[in-house]
Amino acid sequence: MRRVGIPCIALALALSLPAASAQAARKIASIATLPGYSPFCFYTDQANEETWQTVKPGHDTPLFQGYSWDVVRASFQAVGYTLRLRIVPWARAMYELKTGKVDLLFPAGRNAKRLKYMNYSQQPVNAVNFRVYVRQGEHVDWHGLNSLKGLTIGAARGWNFGNAWNKSSDFTKQQVGSIKQGFAMLDRKRIDGFAGYEVVWDYKLAKLGKAGKYDKLPPFGQSREYVTALKSNPTGKQLLAAFDRGRQIIEQNGTMARIKKRWR
Repeated sequence: MRRVGIPCIALALALSLPAASAQAARKIASIATLPGYSPFCFYTDQANEETWQTVKPGHDTPLFQGYSWDVVRASFQAVGYTLRLRIVPWARAMYELKTGKVDLLFPAGRNAKRLKYMNYSQQPVNAVNFRVYVRQGEHVDWHGLNSLKGLTIGAARGWNFGNAWNKSSDFTKQQVGSIKQGFAMLDRKRIDGFAGYEVVWDYKLAKLGKAGKYDKLPPFGQSREYVTALKSNPTGKQLLAAFDRGRQIIEQNGTMARIKKRWR
């Protein structure tokens, strides 16, 4: 009997290694997000505000943190992806998605305009309520956004507040540069209210030492936020499907429960 099995197997393995290595190397996703979105996405105290980070499976970055980052990172790592993380202001992140500098963007809410050119993951990254903050003791007879008729309401530039907000013309919308600036304008009575994402705005107020110092009108909407890709990106759907698979895995293996516990 001729014993050729072992040499043949060794040769086959040797020939397959470059292909396997190349396949593993291709499991890389470039993904953009924004800083200053506590507690969802923000720099750590040790950060030097670097805008690119490579995060391999089983690793994290010491420069960035947050609930949404934990969900995205854990989901992609569960299916073996290395992430090339791009951290830039939101307008820049959107620009880099549209120009193909990154494959993915998170966390992004759905609206009619975005759905024309962006695909979304099936699984959400996080959820937020939209609320208007007002000075304590100022009464508004609330029956929806129409209740704001004749008022000037601040809104942070570039943030999505849903289709109802976009269509409403009963009140003046005043763009502001940051959450901190919006509350300062509210304090100085330059605006009558300040629209925000409840979890994010409350987290920022706590950091500013202003927790509980404003009243909140009832929610005027909610947004689940997702990972997105351009419809024109040939690998976009594949990457979104990978996130969805990973998201299901971390739900089943208890990782999501640990993430929720960490950030609640």
